[in-house]
Amino acid sequence: MQTLHHHTGVKPDHALANRLHALWLRRCARFREAHYAYCLADEHAERVGRDHPTYARARALAGHAARLMDILHKQTARLARAQIAAVGLIATVAPAHAGDDWTDDQQTKGVALATLAVADWAQTRNIARHPHVWHENNPLLGPHPSVAEVDRHFVASALIGAAILHALPTRYRDAALTAGIVIEAGCVANNLRIGVGLRF
Repeated sequence: MQTLHHHTGVKPDHALANRLHALWLRRCARFREAHYAYCLADEHAERVGRDHPTYARARALAGHAARLMDILHKQTARLARAQIAAVGLIATVAPAHAGDDWTDDQQTKGVALATLAVADWAQTRNIARHPHVWHENNPLLGPHPSVAEVDRHFVASALIGAAILHALPTRYRDAALTAGIVIEAGCVANNLRIGVGLRF
């Protein structure tokens, strides 16, 4: 196995990657709590009906939890992208083994990430087909991309992402896979919450 030594003069910031990792883990935990609160309040409102005295309060709580989920989703996505950038920088400036073998756990995460990416792709195509109902939040696509633009974006992202993951040292591949899963899971969950289906 060939060893690649990069001499760029930039010192990798391992501590930064670790801090980002811990921070978005806390954000994920808060998102799960908000989602649980949303489900409880929404289910209660559906169960008791509009005429019940607790209905309005339950709907208000569900709305508050939904807004918090949206905020946490955006914050977590930004943190996850920052972590990917951090570990990507480390990969370019630190000694690495080209083509490190993927562990069983990494392969499982890779399948999970690919599955979520396909679900996100399907949902984004659905958004593109219904511009009068939804808009896209990805700045790379714009608010109302065409289906063809969506397809090109996801194909290119898949190819580039796979190349980056393969090039990363195994230690940082784990972090990048986990961060990618967080981003995609948040996107898919948020889309499902607003009614975007998974139809291609």
